[in-house]
Amino acid sequence: MSFLNSDEIEHYWFKYKSEGEPHSTSLESFCQINKLSCKEFDNWHHKKNVGYIR
Repeated sequence: MSFLNSDEIEHYWFKYKSEGEPHSTSLESFCQINKLSCKEFDNWHHKKNVGYIR
């Protein structure tokens, strides 16, 4: 797993929302399949919702 920048995480978030979630794929499974860190997604999502990332 490598560290991703905000644009890369947003790309994968869109991919998860458009491809993974509609097929009932959990975020954890999606991260494992794509060799991503779920912790990075959680941190990014939290910061975005709190307003640190625009």
